[in-house]
Amino acid sequence: MLKYKNFGRKSLTELVEKLDEMGINFGMDVDKYLKLESIIIYETPEKRTKAWSQSSS
Repeated sequence: MLKYKNFGRKSLTELVEKLDEMGINFGMDVDKYLKLESIIIYETPEKRTKAWSQSSS
């Protein structure tokens, strides 16, 4: 990132601090978030409703 024009060490430090405030960081494992996203995006409302009603029984 430091190779980008007008992005220096101070900018990187500020970005790292903001990420830390949100509980995330560079290099973290994001697999669980990607799996959750695929469930949300690729399941249709009908499948979610059907799965919900079956698990409630």
